[in-house]
Amino acid sequence: MPVPNFEPKTASDRKDVQTPPDSGKIGTGRLRMPTIGWWAFAGWFIALYVLSSIPGKHFGETPFTWADKSVHFVLFFSGAVPFTLALLGTLRLPVAVCGLLAWGAMVAVGVLDEYHQLFTPGRSGMDRGDICADAIGAAIGVACVCFFHARRRANTNRRAAGADRAA
Repeated sequence: MPVPNFEPKTASDRKDVQTPPDSGKIGTGRLRMPTIGWWAFAGWFIALYVLSSIPGKHFGETPFTWADKSVHFVLFFSGAVPFTLALLGTLRLPVAVCGLLAWGAMVAVGVLDEYHQLFTPGRSGMDRGDICADAIGAAIGVACVCFFHARRRANTNRRAAGADRAA
């Protein structure tokens, strides 16, 4: 009676599984978009922490009334873009769900940033206007990424359907 082989097959041995050419090997090609997104978000987060740690006396007068809110808006818009791209590439969830998760996380970061500013000399923390500017900037950044991601996915699906009909 033959002895069965209980050794597990690797993905490359199986005929029903296709493996990408750079499957997990270090230094085998281009960086994937989620990796770039996570690194960009980490850099943004470090920059946010450093900027929030600068004492208020170093900023001086603002050039116009809403300058502070504009800075918060732009900062959180620019943080929401790589964070949303990273989430979309990492999580296999619908675009809307990733968008809501990204927006919620960015608002939480905004609240924590305002809390951090309570302990920075010369800065006023927990400013509702700053938190609203953070939330609006993050919402527009997330919405832009989700819109273009969904549009790109729809175009890809449309092209694939056209190729299937032509074949």
